Amino acid sequence: MSGLRVFPGPYVAVVSAALLLSGCGVLDTPPPVLPIADAPLQPTETIPIRLSTSWPALLAVAEAAIPICRTVAEDGATCADPDDGMILEQDEWFDLGRNWLGRPLGAKGSAWREALLDTALTEDQLTITLGAFYRVRVGTMDGRRELASCGFDEPPREIKASLAGRLRLAPEWYLDPSLTAAVDPANDCTASMLKVNLSDRFAEPLRQKLQEEADGVEARVREVTLFREKAAALWAKASEPIDIGRDTWLEFNPVGVVSGPIRLVDGGQNLSIPMALKARPRVVLGARPGSGEGMPLPPVTPGDVTPQFDVNLRGLVTYEQASRKLTEKLGGRRLSAFIFAVEVESVTVSGSGNKVVLAVAIRGSFNGTLFLYGTPQFLAAIGQRAGGELTFEDIDYALASRSIIARIGQALFSDRIRDALAENAQWDLSGELQSALGKVTRAINRELTPDATMSGRFTSFGPGTVRVGPEGIEGWYRVGGQVEIVFDPF
Repeated sequence: MSGLRVFPGPYVAVVSAALLLSGCGVLDTPPPVLPIADAPLQPTETIPIRLSTSWPALLAVAEAAIPICRTVAEDGATCADPDDGMILEQDEWFDLGRNWLGRPLGAKGSAWREALLDTALTEDQLTITLGAFYRVRVGTMDGRRELASCGFDEPPREIKASLAGRLRLAPEWYLDPSLTAAVDPANDCTASMLKVNLSDRFAEPLRQKLQEEADGVEARVREVTLFREKAAALWAKASEPIDIGRDTWLEFNPVGVVSGPIRLVDGGQNLSIPMALKARPRVVLGARPGSGEGMPLPPVTPGDVTPQFDVNLRGLVTYEQASRKLTEKLGGRRLSAFIFAVEVESVTVSGSGNKVVLAVAIRGSFNGTLFLYGTPQFLAAIGQRAGGELTFEDIDYALASRSIIARIGQALFSDRIRDALAENAQWDLSGELQSALGKVTRAINRELTPDATMSGRFTSFGPGTVRVGPEGIEGWYRVGGQVEIVFDPF
């Protein structure tokens, strides 16, 4: 009895079952196929639009709209240069609401500016100040009697005038000033014997006239700065997918345009109009996607223009590639246990939900297919260079697999099959990701329209995520940087 070896009960059962099934083609039950998970969501990114226009050119619009009289003629009522003009010239008397010896009193005068406008822009508040002068006469409304005057036979009186309000980029794609005229007499003109303050009475007609001029400035600025047509061309171009090779496309997917506070830059020479394109960039595989022609140019809205640009690049190991590699590595490998031996014939990889299914075909003492689950992992490189590795973790037999052959396979060969799969289920995606990064970098450095150029670079790499997709296992890798559009529509 000393030479007799006694095996534990479970092994006897396994061996007995294996002897009964040896050479049979009983197959394990394939696990159910679960729906494919969605691709990673792409958040809204911010692509700044660098837009500016000449501040002196805009001031010239205001200068042209508000008359200037550099030198007053000797009559005191007109400008010496016929090309100049008065801000206000009153040919008719306006009623002062008082009588003199039973006759209604009136006044009439003129106002002008001799110097260029003084402008200031603080954040989005525009102030245009003009130092004006005025002369005014008081007399009877019938013009038969002049009773008093200011600015005649003496230096003209000064009056402070301003046009002030907000300067913004309107939703309709033009600069939109909103100006209100204000007048403040710097030197009073009082007819004491008539008990009339002519400065106050003359200020209102002048304010009304300046408001008309302000309305003209507003209309002219809107007209010369309207760039909706060129913005629409930029929007349409940004909506087109960009071919980055191998049936792969970069889409910016613009969803809106925002603007920030206007400010002066370059020592007051240029007006900067901070803008940004809100987009959901993504890499798309397959046939050329639609170009978004159905989405028209949206209105501009106030918003955050802080630069932020990230995009997810995809590295792919197709099921065919994964199956071929694992079959090359494991195919023909002989596994033996006790008096039994099997050989791995092939490994077929497929997807189910967020898992990969590994179908290991074996032949020998018994024939069949063992089904295992694996959880794909993407080990993304984080640093100054794009890269990452795809692996399968937690490889184990399908929970639903409870056929006799599966139990025999697990009992005899499970550890060695799992170890062999884990050892070889590794794919370096660095080359593919770096190639994709190069193509995307070239795609974001290009001319969009004759008036707009895009430029940018990527400075951050990682992290990443994994998806079991319809074609294979996808390693999605996040790269970030800054992209801007230089736009010169004016």
